[in-house]
Amino acid sequence: MISENVRRRAESLLWTGSSEPRNPASQTLGELAILIIVCLSVLAPGLYYTNTPQTRQELLLLVFYILIYVWLLMAGRVRLIRFHFLAVIAAGFSLSAVASIFYAGIVLRHELVYRDYFEILKAWLPFLFFAVGYEVELSEAGLQRLLNWLGYTTLVICLYAWAQYRMMAFTFVINPYFSGSEKHDKALLVYHRVYSTLSNPNVLGQFLTWMLPAFTLALLFQVGSRLRNSVIVIACTITLVLTGSRYGLLTAALGIAIVFYLAIYMRSRVTVLVGLLLLVATMAATFAIVQRNVTTISQRFQELRDPMQIESIRERLDHLWGDAADYFISSPWVGHGPNKQIFLDIYSDSEYLNVLKQYGVLGFIWYFAYYCWPIYQLTKGLKSSAQLSAEMESKLRTNRVMSCVGFIVLLTALVMNIGEFTFYNWELLGFIWLLVGLSVRATDVLGEMSSLTAAERRPATGSRSTLLRPTAFTASPPRTSY
Repeated sequence: MISENVRRRAESLLWTGSSEPRNPASQTLGELAILIIVCLSVLAPGLYYTNTPQTRQELLLLVFYILIYVWLLMAGRVRLIRFHFLAVIAAGFSLSAVASIFYAGIVLRHELVYRDYFEILKAWLPFLFFAVGYEVELSEAGLQRLLNWLGYTTLVICLYAWAQYRMMAFTFVINPYFSGSEKHDKALLVYHRVYSTLSNPNVLGQFLTWMLPAFTLALLFQVGSRLRNSVIVIACTITLVLTGSRYGLLTAALGIAIVFYLAIYMRSRVTVLVGLLLLVATMAATFAIVQRNVTTISQRFQELRDPMQIESIRERLDHLWGDAADYFISSPWVGHGPNKQIFLDIYSDSEYLNVLKQYGVLGFIWYFAYYCWPIYQLTKGLKSSAQLSAEMESKLRTNRVMSCVGFIVLLTALVMNIGEFTFYNWELLGFIWLLVGLSVRATDVLGEMSSLTAAERRPATGSRSTLLRPTAFTASPPRTSY
């Protein structure tokens, strides 16, 4: 018979997100804090001040959260955060930035400006956002609320994008707060390429690339309302067309392909795959109808028939990537540093080449580890979740969805970085690493629950799990609503 201690830990893990006792007030405040910062990271405009680096609302909120945490830690109200290997990666990358900056200034004689030194601190931002997402320890119900809020946030972003496309009067008042540059405003006016709250059509395409498979998974795992999930998937498909982002189209297709791969290993795989095929057929039909009715955007997608002749690809291959490669070859190990004096207005249109030319091979190793370590953690967690019983899987459906979402975000990000940016994508930096932190925590919950359920297995076949069966001491789930 399973011990009461193991059963209590399993119940606590399900209802509170932690196998250790938690203060209900701190749990509620933590959940509310993560809901606010995740939604704010994609809804709020950037902050611009003369002669100072651009900042974001979620970054200011992150600083506020850290100050509150330090105060509570000194008061003995909260525990010290766990050690995460991502902190080692952040330290390694920041040290490589220090080495590159001083090598560029002393040996290469590049002129340094104060903004170069901000790159040392920026190396820690992904870790800090990751730690916030992980350490909040959202419960199953908390993750469901997060998906609800994120779903409504996505719909708001899509509706605003549609209003931009229709050239509604109020968008001309709001657009200056969200626009990334005059180039994007021109693309909106001439080619009807929308950017919504994310300043750039391609950045909006990246966001939709992740939300499309996220709510497809929610639909497959039956998390939340089926109608809501279906509406969000169709809305994301329509808005993705209106961005005119060819890269977004390709990476969204990759995201859906990964969903197919994950669906193969689900218990009711035949039913799930049939439903997924019908959903994908609906998305394809929606895409075809919308892009056929928007001539300027339709022409952009038709150019994919001969991708090597696309103007933006030719510009990368013939000029931008060659120039970045020349900088890398001239200083391959530690690069030229961030060197804002030279590189500020020079775009490589490839994050890989950008990191190589600035920080060399040594910096690139640490940069790449930022993606590889969480992918490794998520892979382990997804494998361990296969050991869960069908009953337990149904109780942790949202944790499974979040694990899969993090896996898709990171894999598609590695492809995006060939011709776009994710690590240095200022508009989505906080959002990406908050999601990764939440996803890694979700896989850890699945792994821990798998271990706890394994401890109660009996030799006899046919016996049902006793874990979480109602008893006199069974904890009730929190009934928090926002």
